[in-house]
Amino acid sequence: MRIGWVSAPAYARTGYGRITNEILSRLVEKHEVINIGGGSEAIWGGKLNIATESGKQFTVLPTFGKLGGSDVVPHYARRYNLDVVITLWDSFVVGYSQIVGTPVIHYFPIDAPFTRQMYEYVAPAYRLVAYSKFGYTELLKWFPPSKISYIPHGIDTKVFKPCDEETKREVRASLYPQPVPEDAFLIIFVGANVGERKQIPYLLLTFKKFLKKHPNSYLYLYTNVGGQYPQAYDLVPFANEHGILDHIRYPDFTPVLDPVEDELLAQFYSASDVFWTTTLGEGFGMGILESLACGTPVIGPCCSTIPELVEGHGWVVPTLSDYLFVPVWIPTQQIYPVVGMKSMLQALEDAYNSPEKRARYGRQSREFALNYDWIKIMPAWFKFLETVEEELNLLSRLK
Repeated sequence: MRIGWVSAPAYARTGYGRITNEILSRLVEKHEVINIGGGSEAIWGGKLNIATESGKQFTVLPTFGKLGGSDVVPHYARRYNLDVVITLWDSFVVGYSQIVGTPVIHYFPIDAPFTRQMYEYVAPAYRLVAYSKFGYTELLKWFPPSKISYIPHGIDTKVFKPCDEETKREVRASLYPQPVPEDAFLIIFVGANVGERKQIPYLLLTFKKFLKKHPNSYLYLYTNVGGQYPQAYDLVPFANEHGILDHIRYPDFTPVLDPVEDELLAQFYSASDVFWTTTLGEGFGMGILESLACGTPVIGPCCSTIPELVEGHGWVVPTLSDYLFVPVWIPTQQIYPVVGMKSMLQALEDAYNSPEKRARYGRQSREFALNYDWIKIMPAWFKFLETVEEELNLLSRLK
């Protein structure tokens, strides 16, 4: 089939960009693939061909101004005679299925209970694909099973893997702006400092309480620590305001522009004792899966996808029963649970005081993550697309 994949460009190091590259570089073995992706401003005529390891290639086409490509997808669908369009975007930026003129499949995140507004955006699509079990369960409340599928994200477990003790010491010694002692309790957080969803200030305030009892603890924030309201929090002044900056480590330059290679990111995970997040919800949680693959167990709230990734080999922390968070930046009327600070501190305490449990969880986390290797995930994509192709051929003959 000729597939138009609408998302971030495959060369981008965002979550969407990385997943796009991983999937398309494999889909191209059996299908003709075009990546319709770009930033908010296009380079005129800025097409780019990306070669895969097998020698095949796919093309990245620029979008112009609208996130999700609604201004260009109908044109590209006609121009390249696409058989199907697959979108990897949030539901609220792909509500244009009915104007494309080609069957549209939405592959999209669901990080909170599904809403009527989300339904309105995605209902016109030909098929819907969730990339978490949580998301698939939510879709079942609104759509027949024949319209929905589940295909999780994957990971390269040959890149994201545990490292040896010497490498861990070297990584800790290299952290900015100062080294972390070898015997310190090192916590890592990896995620984008964009909007409120990751709840990074809440993470820092909880860490402040934990630090009072365990002053040999450090928190590495692999994120864009600087930002401008309302897009991002300015995390370094925030940490300084609360007297914990000496125990915070972070990149020396924003990873938005210059991210480290995956091999080094894997070493950051592996050199840490635990991965920790206070997120309101995750569509999947690539940082969580990467940490698991590196043998570093996870502490996170009992919401969205986190239990299905962490339960049994990490700490899944209860959320509050009497407080919900309603963000202003998501136009889908979603409501998020909030993790309790007291419960989170108890999980941190257990992780800190249980090195044997951390080691056991680390081994189990690695074994769990192996089930998400791309070698095991991609057959689901090929089977799904084979079914889609058969359906579309049948519909074409019936016309």
